[in-house]
Amino acid sequence: MKRNQASFRSAEVLLCLVTAILVLAPFLAVSVYNHPIGDDFWCTSLVRKYGYWNAQRRLYDIVPPRYLELAISCLTPLAFGNFSGYKVIPILFILLFSYCIYRLFRGLAGPENRFQGNVGLLAFLFVSLYLSVLPGIAEGIYWTSALSVYHTGILLFVVWCNYMLKWYYQKRNPWYFVIICLCLAGMVGCNEIISFITLSILGVVLCHRVSGRAGRWDPLLLAQLLLSVACLLFVLRYKGTGNRYSLIQSKNSGRFFYSIGNSLLVDGYYTGRCLINPFFWAIVFAGYRPFRRFSYFFYSSYRGLFDFPRSFLAVWLFTLFLIPFAMLFLTGDRPPLRISNMIVFFFLYGLIGIAVFAIHKGEERAVPGHFFSSLHKHTGMVVIFLLIVGFMTRNNVSLTVKDLYSGHASQYDKALNQRYALIRQCKGDTCSVPPLETIPFAFWFCPDYVDPHFSDYFNKQIIFQIKNQ
Repeated sequence: MKRNQASFRSAEVLLCLVTAILVLAPFLAVSVYNHPIGDDFWCTSLVRKYGYWNAQRRLYDIVPPRYLELAISCLTPLAFGNFSGYKVIPILFILLFSYCIYRLFRGLAGPENRFQGNVGLLAFLFVSLYLSVLPGIAEGIYWTSALSVYHTGILLFVVWCNYMLKWYYQKRNPWYFVIICLCLAGMVGCNEIISFITLSILGVVLCHRVSGRAGRWDPLLLAQLLLSVACLLFVLRYKGTGNRYSLIQSKNSGRFFYSIGNSLLVDGYYTGRCLINPFFWAIVFAGYRPFRRFSYFFYSSYRGLFDFPRSFLAVWLFTLFLIPFAMLFLTGDRPPLRISNMIVFFFLYGLIGIAVFAIHKGEERAVPGHFFSSLHKHTGMVVIFLLIVGFMTRNNVSLTVKDLYSGHASQYDKALNQRYALIRQCKGDTCSVPPLETIPFAFWFCPDYVDPHFSDYFNKQIIFQIKNQ
């Protein structure tokens, strides 16, 4: 019996590993053809012209001073005249993102460390799931400027959650206090949306701490509130904040009920797209049984977190609503894909807690006939079928594989390298370059047109030839 159980769990591990590799491999492979685009040339051209600190001061008067994001953007490879570094950045992000999720899951497994063997696989499965359903893969991980704004904030949020849980449910280590405060300051310096989400969570935690058994504020919450106010005042003191928001106003800006209605539609659209993606269900089926075992340790280690399921659900739904609402209320326009990516992340992130709670309640009430459990004998066949369907339909994974298989990604890489060489060889102040024959799905952010930042970086007027129809 033990041998059959061991072999069954080995089969589970193999299924999870193969599924994660099949999904992640195309995103890692296509990274070697990545190039800087758009705003990647903006911050770095200012650095080359004015120096690192002067460039940031100038940016603070143009755009909201997202101090951490701008500090990172001004240190990207183009600032040093390096183009090939952008091929490494997406790979490093995927690995770092996986590691942060792994550390979170490892902490959630509890101090007894009884489930550490499968935590790494679950982390890779989560990252695979996220990348497979991401609304804008190009704006998510291959456009470095957007990556530094939104995914840096997401990474810090994951670390912040991990150490908040450690602080409240394990021990009051002073280093945890320092890391929590640094993460909070970093999130405020990345983008406004992640800051609002974090402050909302802090507000809920504060209400429970004040109204619960503690009956008072604790030093951690007080320090975070004071730090948040200080960081927000720093952001607001620069005129770039007002200048930016005055430029993005439209006739629909500030329309409250319009913003509410469209926020619900945007949330429904992107979460619905997740649920009809074959890779979503392939990964869910592959990881269900390991996750089920993980959920027991999660629930027992952080039971206090689930004593308030309604609050947990309310914060989750409010977070999903807040992301598109903030953009719609300020600009009157639908959020771009790089912001919509955050909707999907928090949708999946919250599902972890909802799934843990549902599994525990199902066991507690002895609910028979669990759908996933009834299919465990056929899990392998179900996952294989869903993977085949996924590769045959249009989605992030299949289209990225097509970029690789068709040669579009390598042609794109070659064409841009030739463009850079042509510009360097150009002797005059004006240089004409041929258009790109194709822009792969994985890198498609905008058409190949005149980009002033591109010209600023090379200190020449770059004219893009019009592609023959």
